[in-house]
Amino acid sequence: MRTDTDPFTIELDGAKLQSKADFFRELSAAVDIELVNNLDALDEDLVSEIPLRCGPYRIIWHNADKSDWSGFSEITKILGLLTFQQQRHSDRFVELKLQFEPDPHEDTWSYPEMYSAPFYAAERARRSGKAEQA
Repeated sequence: MRTDTDPFTIELDGAKLQSKADFFRELSAAVDIELVNNLDALDEDLVSEIPLRCGPYRIIWHNADKSDWSGFSEITKILGLLTFQQQRHSDRFVELKLQFEPDPHEDTWSYPEMYSAPFYAAERARRSGKAEQA
């Protein structure tokens, strides 16, 4: 349940985002605004139209690994624009979160687990000169 202090959440499915047209269709549906399929217009929509309609907002991009990230794809350009505007106008565009499906072939350590593991803690202590002197 959303309260007045919670930002509006825009959820996008990366599996559906393979082109600029896909992105604008999905974003338009999520915010109930007919957005123009144009990156210059998106720049303005992110800082004025969407906050005016929805208030402060966050974007959660589910299955981000399934979007088209090849080379300088349209989706890559859109992500750059989203990142820039979120950092520049964080009072309106509160958060941009990309969620990736876990790869079963990769190590599943989380950052807190990795940085608190005994071998890492010992190496950190050794490098800082706090390791016990032998």
